[in-house]
Amino acid sequence: MAETVSSSPLAAALEDLASWVDLSSFTIPLPRPEDLLIMKAVSRRPRDVLDLESILEAHPKPNLRRARRWVREFSLALDMPEILQDLEAILSRRRKQKK
Repeated sequence: MAETVSSSPLAAALEDLASWVDLSSFTIPLPRPEDLLIMKAVSRRPRDVLDLESILEAHPKPNLRRARRWVREFSLALDMPEILQDLEAILSRRRKQKK
């Protein structure tokens, strides 16, 4: 059976590490910026690429070590090296823009 993001070890880690926000009648988990980077990088839809850039703009110091680790894991598991390559290209462009 194929593993989905929702049944993966990442999903469990995301829930454990989420920030829980109380919205009066219920509480919801909000992912950390690096976790959003992971989900967006793996999804790879055109909108997700734009979202990656927006997340990095809003949160300039996410835990990139964690993001790269999980994106690399998905890239290997899915036999899609372009997932990690795309993330690295976006990060490289951002570094060059900052100079």
